[in-house]
Amino acid sequence: MTCTSKEQKPVSGELAGIVDLALCEPDLVRALRKAAEAACAVYGVPKIYFAQALGKRLHYLTGYGEETYLPAVKEPLDGGIWVFFEGGESLTAEQKTRLVTALKQIVAAYTRPNDSCGASVTAINKESPGGKL
Repeated sequence: MTCTSKEQKPVSGELAGIVDLALCEPDLVRALRKAAEAACAVYGVPKIYFAQALGKRLHYLTGYGEETYLPAVKEPLDGGIWVFFEGGESLTAEQKTRLVTALKQIVAAYTRPNDSCGASVTAINKESPGGKL
């Protein structure tokens, strides 16, 4: 099953498989790592990684691939999360757009509250049993 919103078209083909694989993971970080691993394999991109904006800085979350020391191209996802492609010159503009759309769907599935697809961000940052930290 692939999660979609009204603003995003459902993905198909190998991208649907990437989304489905990622949505089987228990939290967003693991889902993004699984998506990066699958996308690297499908598209031959040497390295894909993710960062979250906290203030003015981007903080590494997870990723997959070999260090290339090539300049990374970054694309915004949702919720202050960015994806970086190192050595992504092999991606066409259409492939990159479709991959970013699929990654946005994964992020949205884990960040929307009370959604049937994926977990919510509150699953990553659980409150203590008393309800307060």
